[in-house]
Amino acid sequence: MCLENNEIEKDTSEHIFDQLKNLHNERTEVGHECWFIFSIFCAANAVLLDALFQSGDHHFLWIKWIAIPIAGLILSITWFILQLRINNVMRFYEDMVNKLEGKFFSEDYQSGRKNPSSKNFNKYKGFGAKPLMEVIPLLGIVTWGIMLCFGQFVFGIFGVIFGLGIAAICWILSNCPREKINSD
Repeated sequence: MCLENNEIEKDTSEHIFDQLKNLHNERTEVGHECWFIFSIFCAANAVLLDALFQSGDHHFLWIKWIAIPIAGLILSITWFILQLRINNVMRFYEDMVNKLEGKFFSEDYQSGRKNPSSKNFNKYKGFGAKPLMEVIPLLGIVTWGIMLCFGQFVFGIFGVIFGLGIAAICWILSNCPREKINSD
């Protein structure tokens, strides 16, 4: 069976449209995963921040200012790594779409979201969500790091005050006049 040129072009164009459809669907799914990860980690950070600023028992201050910031720091680092990875997967799909569109379609029919040479590029102005989704976990890392340093500072001060207080009590007790005990 011999195919004519227009049949080959028709088959190729259908294949390209199928690939573009698949790439757009995959990019959409990855976008949903990206927002899901973002929302889960935002909620977890909110719970940790709420736990940090709860007024409660004074006996557990070290948990508030040491353990919770360490958990928040670990959470934010994990969040940053996952968010960066999912954003890079999304960029991969967008680049694939741009390559296919640039190769087979004129500029008038390209989506133009990431292709600056496209006429439609200027229609999509504004700050993208992906850079923001990468900056927010970094802000979390910095914030939890500051909270941890603050906790170390506070407990360092409390430790010094506590140590000085114990030393003062010991000095006072050692220098107090003692009555002689008669052993009669």
